[in-house]
Amino acid sequence: MATVFALNHLGAKFQVKLVDCVSDTNIDTTNVTEQFIVFYKPDGTRFEKIATLEDESGDKFITYINTAPETESILDLIGNWEYAGKVKLNTGDEFSTSERFVFWVS
Repeated sequence: MATVFALNHLGAKFQVKLVDCVSDTNIDTTNVTEQFIVFYKPDGTRFEKIATLEDESGDKFITYINTAPETESILDLIGNWEYAGKVKLNTGDEFSTSERFVFWVS
């Protein structure tokens, strides 16, 4: 099933599960200091939005909702978009999730 948003849509929820791609287990989030959802527009532009860290029944997610206090939608270009998660640790290291999720804006 494809995810499609209207141009300039507000209220879209983007969520990435934090999983170790080698062991297929949840990432230990005790050392996480910052988390982001990274967006890739159809024109190649890349930008980050600060996300929240959430625990849902033991699964760890980072979530960004395109809503207040923002007054304008980030979904300002028609086409094929992608997003992924990015986490910074208290050691100064950072990592991105291994796959990008695809959605469309029409």
